[in-house]
Amino acid sequence: MAPPEATRRRCLSRPFAAAAALALAVVVAAAALLAAATTTPTAVLAQSTTTTTTTTTAASPPAFTFGAWLNTGEYPTDVDSPAKWNQRLGFPTAAFQMRMSVPPWPGEPQVLQPSDWDDATDAAVFVTAYADSPAYTWPTDADLTAMAQKLHNISVTTKRQVFLRYLPEMDGPWMNYGAQPDQLVTSWKAMAAILRRTAPEVKIVWSPNFDVANRGGAAFWPGAENVDWVGSSQYWKSSQMGYAGNAPVDDGYVAKEIDFVYNTFAVAYNKPFVISEASYAWEIPLGGGSFADTVGQVEAQRGYWSQVFDTAFLDSHPLFRMAFVFEYIKSIRLHGWSHLLLLYTKLKESLPRSRLGRVRVCVCVCVCVCVRAEDES
Repeated sequence: MAPPEATRRRCLSRPFAAAAALALAVVVAAAALLAAATTTPTAVLAQSTTTTTTTTTAASPPAFTFGAWLNTGEYPTDVDSPAKWNQRLGFPTAAFQMRMSVPPWPGEPQVLQPSDWDDATDAAVFVTAYADSPAYTWPTDADLTAMAQKLHNISVTTKRQVFLRYLPEMDGPWMNYGAQPDQLVTSWKAMAAILRRTAPEVKIVWSPNFDVANRGGAAFWPGAENVDWVGSSQYWKSSQMGYAGNAPVDDGYVAKEIDFVYNTFAVAYNKPFVISEASYAWEIPLGGGSFADTVGQVEAQRGYWSQVFDTAFLDSHPLFRMAFVFEYIKSIRLHGWSHLLLLYTKLKESLPRSRLGRVRVCVCVCVCVCVRAEDES
């Protein structure tokens, strides 16, 4: 999801260790919420296994998959792994997300590949593929074929179910490929044709931003035959909701925000739905302290996930089958380029003309730092 656009407060992260301590409490809270969710007759929690994947019978309720997108090497601080995550959560997670660039390029972020995951389970691989090369061009058929072969190899060698979330948030102008519906649909159809031939076992996920209705909506839809799952990104950011500090999530926020994508595409075409990345973005002032917060971090993030796993919500959204928590140090996005910023001094060095009053840092469950900077010009 795009970083906040309208921030004017000076802020920077507290030490990562403090954030991680809070995050651990949130993970435990999320585990409790998940345990509660498994009692609903509509959904049961899918867990990975060291043997074969459990399948449900016709009389069984649909399994709900809770997954995590971890920093497994893209950034050098707070590197995580599936095994560490499972240990903190207390049970084997059924899916993990990773990123991929299509086509590959020399400076692309490097992450731990599924063949090296240390969870010792059959957890699914949810691949988010960006066309994010600085010398951007739309992926060619050769690029798409190479991607499909790589996904097929992951499937065959790891025996894991593979999902492809191709060119996510394609409606957003913050993406190199964003806000270009005609080109997106053309590329998507080419990708789907190649993937169906080369890696037919891979599930294709169409996942715009939650507010795609404001940017063209159906213009980005590539056709039901080219989509297996529908999804969207969703975060709570207090500043975007008009609050002076971190505030409790508005009642019914999650249901309201997924409403358009869920009903217009998942329900209309009978596709399972995934919240592809999500969290409560906890905002921290520069120099420590707090804003005019009206909620604590653990309570705030527990409040967000309690809506996701609410029994009534699951019952009323039977196609909602999967959600991913975003535990990541996000990059800054400035004029379409991504720059790693781990420390404030690095921000001053790499962006000397940045207007510091427009820098905001958010901590998501578990540890996600996202920075937005705009230069003065």
